[in-house]
Amino acid sequence: MRTEPAIPSRQAVQARTASKPGKVTGKLKAACDAIVHEAKPWNEAAVQAGLTVRSMRLALERPHVLAYLRTAKEVLRQSLCAANPRRLAELRDQSANPAAAVRAAVALEQLVGGVAAPGSAVQAPGLVIVVMPADAPRNTVYEAEKSARPVAAAPMIDITPPIQSARERE
Repeated sequence: MRTEPAIPSRQAVQARTASKPGKVTGKLKAACDAIVHEAKPWNEAAVQAGLTVRSMRLALERPHVLAYLRTAKEVLRQSLCAANPRRLAELRDQSANPAAAVRAAVALEQLVGGVAAPGSAVQAPGLVIVVMPADAPRNTVYEAEKSARPVAAAPMIDITPPIQSARERE
């Protein structure tokens, strides 16, 4: 009888370290956690966790892996955002930058239950296209406000190219 230590086969090692179907465990979980928490590129995270770059790329195509990454990212975001009210209070109470103090105070007033209150979103410039019935007045521009009200507008400019006959084109 031999007493030499048995070397596990490649398949036995693979069976111990591979994720179960539909689950993110083992090396794949370590690689995904490195992507989210250590901000490593996916290929470096794979090598760090002991996966091949190809197996990581194939894993990133699977829905359950993408769902795990989305969940982990949301958990990270929520944990980082939990300290925002405290940081806003610190900015409000400092005196080195008065503009930042005012903005922090306004942001704190707009927070309701830890999230920005409705209507406190930053407004960005944009263009509103209003589709109107054919019998509506044509030289009217409406502002995008709570109540659309007509505003004086310049006459429309027709930019349609003129139709040329076959003789004029030659």
